[in-house]
Amino acid sequence: DEISKKISLLEAELEETEERAESAEEQVKILEDEVTVVGNNLRSLEVSEGEASKREVDYDEKIRKLEQEYTEAENRANDAEAQVVQLEKEIDCCEEELEKCKAEYNKVKEELDATMQELNEM
Repeated sequence: DEISKKISLLEAELEETEERAESAEEQVKILEDEVTVVGNNLRSLEVSEGEASKREVDYDEKIRKLEQEYTEAENRANDAEAQVVQLEKEIDCCEEELEKCKAEYNKVKEELDATMQELNEM
């Protein structure tokens, strides 16, 4: 009698332990699936990080190149502005000389006209 109670108790305990084991196995399966998903996400993030790092290096190089091009363009603009100032000075000098030459031409023309007038009157 006592043995049959003990057997019944042990069978109930065994059944309960088997249910806990099955529950634990299901939990292990769920956790394994989650670990797989997390592992895949991690690998995906590592790939994305590598690509982002490469893009960052490319962007840094583009920025350096654009900064260099900007500096060169700024230097060319400054040189061109200096040339414009120099050429404007030369134009002013040429215009002054042209006006002097025109005045001298008109003076010589008047003298020549006067001389021609005198010759015609003779």
